Amino acid sequence: MLERLRKLICVSLLAATVASVFGTNAFTASNTTVSSRGGAGSGAISGYAVTNVAYTTTAGDITSVAFDLDGPAKDVSVTLSASGAQYHCGAAASLTFRVTCVTAERAASADGLTVVASQ
Repeated sequence: MLERLRKLICVSLLAATVASVFGTNAFTASNTTVSSRGGAGSGAISGYAVTNVAYTTTAGDITSVAFDLDGPAKDVSVTLSASGAQYHCGAAASLTFRVTCVTAERAASADGLTVVASQ
């Protein structure tokens, strides 16, 4: 009787294992994935040359600043003082790399021009 119970348990386990292998195979065979990319790397960051800076003022306020970059940039922003607001300018013009940024800062409080640009 005990031997018969052992055989029944062994057969049941074998059947469960076989069913699980085929069942798992059926589920994995139907999966599809979208191609994607990932990775990490490093490289030199060279920066931009900023030239031909021109400010537009109205009633003591700097209302815009325009300048040229020496290459393409997708996102450009400027600050006119250490404690002032950051103004988002958008992208540099495609051929001339000219950037014009609308600002609203008192000329008296402007103490510098900081340009942040990224490709």
